[in-house]
Amino acid sequence: MATYTANYGLHQWVPEDVFVRTDFNTDLSKIDTALKTALDTANSGVSAAAAAQATADTAKSIADSKTAVVAGSYTGTGTENRAISLGFQPKAVLVERYNGVRYNNMPIAGLALYGKPCSDYPIEGGLTVTANGFTVDTHSTVKFNNEQVIYYYLAVR
Repeated sequence: MATYTANYGLHQWVPEDVFVRTDFNTDLSKIDTALKTALDTANSGVSAAAAAQATADTAKSIADSKTAVVAGSYTGTGTENRAISLGFQPKAVLVERYNGVRYNNMPIAGLALYGKPCSDYPIEGGLTVTANGFTVDTHSTVKFNNEQVIYYYLAVR
């Protein structure tokens, strides 16, 4: 005796069943109706490419929001109090020069935590975590924004 599929109720025959033409016709009619409904839904004003892009954008957004570490780079401008926007408040930011070298033990790169800037001054400066990313300065020995120098950063959410 035939059983039926869960989604469309199509026949699932066993070896001892007798095949009846009307069973095949019923199943094919159900498949035809389901395919037409799917096609009509797909053509209801949203292209397949647009629907796929929307799905991909949603997936990327979810993945980005769950990523614990964000990496990036910036090129120094030589200005004071330059903001680097990340779109979130990091718990910590590590900044290093493009070559990873620190000259004469000067703090030209380093780690800042929220509320704990990386600076050789008693005031905030150098590298500071902010509500939307971090700021960098070019104080006398703290060099986080030297003009035309490439810096890499890691920011922890």
